[in-house]
Amino acid sequence: MKSRMLYACLGTLLIIGCSDLPNEAARPPRVFGTDRRLTQQANTNFYPDMLALPPQSVYLQVQDGRPTIRFTTSMANIGNGPLQVRARPEGDRTISTQEILDTRGNVVETAPTGVFERHPEHNHFHVDQVSRYELRQGSLTGPIVALSAKVSFCLEDTVTYGNRSYGRFYQQCTATLQGISPGWCDVYKSDVPGQELSVANLPRGEYYLVNLYDPSNKFRDADRSNHTAWVRLELDPQQSFVRTVQESMQMASEDANRLRNHETPSWR
Repeated sequence: MKSRMLYACLGTLLIIGCSDLPNEAARPPRVFGTDRRLTQQANTNFYPDMLALPPQSVYLQVQDGRPTIRFTTSMANIGNGPLQVRARPEGDRTISTQEILDTRGNVVETAPTGVFERHPEHNHFHVDQVSRYELRQGSLTGPIVALSAKVSFCLEDTVTYGNRSYGRFYQQCTATLQGISPGWCDVYKSDVPGQELSVANLPRGEYYLVNLYDPSNKFRDADRSNHTAWVRLELDPQQSFVRTVQESMQMASEDANRLRNHETPSWR
């Protein structure tokens, strides 16, 4: 354990400094899973189960005469294993690799997930193609009238989600290791660059704002059926009006309050 931490620290020093590594006290337990009987099975793999949450705090903003909607998006890990992504230099690029752990915390499975890239506005490293935002007109199957690029994310444990969580292991999104622990949620508030879609020239009407996790299906996950969440909006860009009228799921009030009250860190 100590030797692993030493090597990780030395590697990180080359890029960002050892202070960005999670401290030992915040590390999650080496044994994952909620069923203690599973801990006896050394070759049992624990996958994350990422849950896309409905966009929150939707409002309309006019900048330079062009209306945009801004919103908060989140994804929670409700699985038994962490979403863990590690960087690996390869030529002039830094490749990102997802790591699947067993019950003892050993890496037993890996999958390529793209690249680590330095985000110019956020000033830190992101994992690419984590999410996508869509605005659909009239229905969930209606035409896409506004679309984000495949959004890169800085993965970290932001706030707890649900009634079960391990310690906060991924305290910052470093240049070498990022992730979301079981029972934690990563939140991108509406004031963060990229949390907007242009609604210029759209007519008054009903729209669906969709938060889609893993649009390229590149991450290993326990359940792919919960990767899409949405809110139904009444929108009138000409009158600078938007209102949420329906959500795809109802969060527990405690979870909704934690997401709402989270403050964006200065480095994000």
